[in-house]
Amino acid sequence: MPRTRPSCRLLLAALVVFTALPAVRAQGAGAPALVNQPLEAPRRELLQLAFAAVSAMPTNPHAKNRSRGQEAVVAACLQLGQCKLAHELALRIDDWRRGVCLADLAVHCIEHGAPAAALPLLEQARRIADTPETDPQAWRRDRIRARIAAAHLQLGTADQVKTWAAGIVESELAVLDAARARQITAADLAAQLEHCDAVIAAGNFEAVCSALGACVVWFDRFYTDQAARAKLETRVLTAYDKLPIALRLDMVLQLAEIALRRGDAPAAMRLRVQAQHLLARVTLLAEEEIAWRARLAGLRARAGETAAARVD
Repeated sequence: MPRTRPSCRLLLAALVVFTALPAVRAQGAGAPALVNQPLEAPRRELLQLAFAAVSAMPTNPHAKNRSRGQEAVVAACLQLGQCKLAHELALRIDDWRRGVCLADLAVHCIEHGAPAAALPLLEQARRIADTPETDPQAWRRDRIRARIAAAHLQLGTADQVKTWAAGIVESELAVLDAARARQITAADLAAQLEHCDAVIAAGNFEAVCSALGACVVWFDRFYTDQAARAKLETRVLTAYDKLPIALRLDMVLQLAEIALRRGDAPAAMRLRVQAQHLLARVTLLAEEEIAWRARLAGLRARAGETAAARVD
């Protein structure tokens, strides 16, 4: 197997950590915000080691990759319910991605029943979004703004949603669209699917990504409706062949994770096979392929196929 850089190996170790835990969100539901949920010491150490590894990258010329890697570790912390650690690490990010991480943490707090703890985080994110940069790019600010709007949508503060969503570039609307998708009812689903099909047929890349992301959300929300679940799965798997393989892989694996969380291991393994077929269709750098293979192996292990997962 091709060798990878040490920092990549450490980041991928963190990926294996959070893909190896089946029900962190369920365990963290209703827990106080900014508290680390129980986690074995070696896994916590891997998260800290991964952050230290990317933070050791010199900002010149690696500032973008450095902060992108730091953000990935913060995201892994949230997956594992490590809110306090996520906050500590987010504050050590130098650029605009600190605002993204703080807003993501605020959304996480709201989703887990601690809206009061989200408010100061949203204020910190707001200050970063409103800070002019030497070379300002709208999408960077809008990535933070979209998350702040999504947080206010969940808080039910409609006026704030309107304020923060105003003028966001289309490429950054997916987070807000996903938050809206979580609020639809079963009675709304048929009309939403018709709209989704129209968006996919039009072929605007950003809009298609948002529509398929909504299908993933609805796949979870309406999982007990077998007919609706089948329609949503079909759309994610087949509706838009032009979608890059990496994006399709991620969506299919999200469906598999949802099925596994719902106790439907056969469906999860069937979707895992679909993901393997997609992975076989593309040639990737070693560190990228290892990351996908680690995610597939973790999924297989949690479905009970431990020996096969170790071989993978």
